[in-house]
Amino acid sequence: MKYLHLAKKIIKLFAIIIPSVIIYMFISVAIGLGLGLEKPLKEGMFVLFRGIGILIIILVIFLTFLYPPIAYWRNSRYEKKNTVMLEDPKHGTHAFVKDKSGHYKALDYMIPFGGYLPTICFKDYQEINKELYFRGLDYVCKMPYQILNTFYLFIKESCDTQGEKDEKGYPLSVQRIKEEFELSSIQVSVGVSGNYGTYVTLCGCLGLDHNGEMRLGGHELSLTVDCKTDVYSYDLIKK
Repeated sequence: MKYLHLAKKIIKLFAIIIPSVIIYMFISVAIGLGLGLEKPLKEGMFVLFRGIGILIIILVIFLTFLYPPIAYWRNSRYEKKNTVMLEDPKHGTHAFVKDKSGHYKALDYMIPFGGYLPTICFKDYQEINKELYFRGLDYVCKMPYQILNTFYLFIKESCDTQGEKDEKGYPLSVQRIKEEFELSSIQVSVGVSGNYGTYVTLCGCLGLDHNGEMRLGGHELSLTVDCKTDVYSYDLIKK
C-alpha cells in the first residue's frame, strides 16, 4: 500500500510536469517562428526563459518596493473616507474608522488600563446607542486591576491545562502571567436597541516562552464583562 501511494503521487507529478513542458516547448516554437529565429525551438526556449526571468524580477521589485506604498495609500484613502468623529462629554471628541463589518476602531484614542494602553473598538456600532458604548468604557475603567486580576486567573487555568511551564519546568505563576501578558484592545458591544445590556471585552495574548515558542499556540485571550450583571466570561480564541 505504501508503494502504491507513492506511485500515485509520482503519476500525479508527471501529469503536471509533462503537459507543462509540452506547453513551454509549444510557446517557445511559436516565439521562435514569430521572431524568425534560425532554431525556433532552442532559441525560442531561451527567449521565453529570459522573459520569465525578467517577469519574476519585475514581480519581486513590485512586491518589495511598489506594493507597500500602494497598500498604504489604499488604506489611508479608506480610512479618510470612512472616518467619523465621535463626541462624548467625558471622553471628548475622537476619530474612529469604520471597517467593512460595521465596527468602529479608534484612530487616535487609547485609554490607560492597569498599566496597558489598549486600542478602543466599538463593535457593530449603532449611533442611537453611542452613550452606552462610552459608558461601557467608564464601567470597566473604574476597576481595571480587579478585572485584570480575574483575567490572569482565567489565563492561568488555560496555561495549566495546556502544560505551559517556566524555564525551571514549573507551572506558570499568576505573577509570571502578569509579566508576560499584553492587553491589545478593549471592545465594547451593545445589545439590539440597547435592551440587552452592554458588554466590554478585553483582548490580549501571552508572549514567547523561554524557548522562543508562542504560549498557548499564540491564541488570543479574551475576558468579557457584562456591565449589567457584572458577570465575567473567559474565552481562548483559536486561530
